[in-house]
Amino acid sequence: MPRVSIDFGINFMPTAPAREVAEWARAVERHGYAILGISDSQSICRDVYVTLALCARATEHIRLGPRVITPLTRHPAVAASAAATLEELAPGRTLVGIGSGDSAAYNVGFKPVPLAELREYALAIRGLLGHGQAEYHGATARFTWSRARVPIFLAASGPKTLRLAGQIADGVVVRTGILPDIIRDSIAAVRRGAEEAGRDPDAVEMWWWPDANIAASRRDAIGEIKMSLAAAGNHQARFTTEGKHIPADLLAKVRTLGEQPRATQPSYGLKSTTELSVGTSTFTSRSGSTITRSASEPGSSRQLPVEPGADGAPHDQFLVACPEPR
Repeated sequence: MPRVSIDFGINFMPTAPAREVAEWARAVERHGYAILGISDSQSICRDVYVTLALCARATEHIRLGPRVITPLTRHPAVAASAAATLEELAPGRTLVGIGSGDSAAYNVGFKPVPLAELREYALAIRGLLGHGQAEYHGATARFTWSRARVPIFLAASGPKTLRLAGQIADGVVVRTGILPDIIRDSIAAVRRGAEEAGRDPDAVEMWWWPDANIAASRRDAIGEIKMSLAAAGNHQARFTTEGKHIPADLLAKVRTLGEQPRATQPSYGLKSTTELSVGTSTFTSRSGSTITRSASEPGSSRQLPVEPGADGAPHDQFLVACPEPR
């Protein structure tokens, strides 16, 4: 297998005051991370774009943006205006992550949107940013004060959304699993979508998001991230379980998770959640420890220190990405 490059990033739930989150961003950049995502969940966190604005002013090089917003709480014109404003503050280093809806939706009584809505939303944001006009829900939306090229990422937990990402997105956050056959199928779905749309599959940036934790015991490790694990199960089953590689003995339990939207998503008590890319072995530690990266070639690894928040609470989610190996 040829050598591949690997990038690390980090997602924060902005559960602390925005100025403190900006200091976390400064520390993340100082330690060499490539990307910073801020979660958008208005009922349980600070506002994503106010927080991102402070993070943009506190950093110089790291890429950053919402990971992820949802069509249910932000009209495309609102999302486009926020994205263009952030791009003014951090030219060339911003992105927009879009998902079907999780705690931001559940906490206001909405259900996640279907795939067709996700497509329409992403294309509307791109049209507004690029051309100042887009059709959305049968009406014309306009955006007059800026033109910006901001990469759009889709969050994907199944083959249909992965294929859609290949068709229309600049990048994808993959939450399907990290077994070799699942990784191969996920890559194939993205590439198939890109080829169907006449796009270069290699141009679609791919990130993996597994859930992992290190603790004194297996029981503790699972207990600390059980809400994140439940969320992953919910995402795997809330529309369909087809093509999701769910083991037969777990299928009924995962389907139960898919039928039970979470009314809330407590932020403290969610330990670090890792995104792992093709060809890596990465484990997440608690805040204040290190992340170890093993690259595609044997013997290639390094440790990245992570600074805890001021209150010592674990606010972080680690993200990893690399190009597809050839």
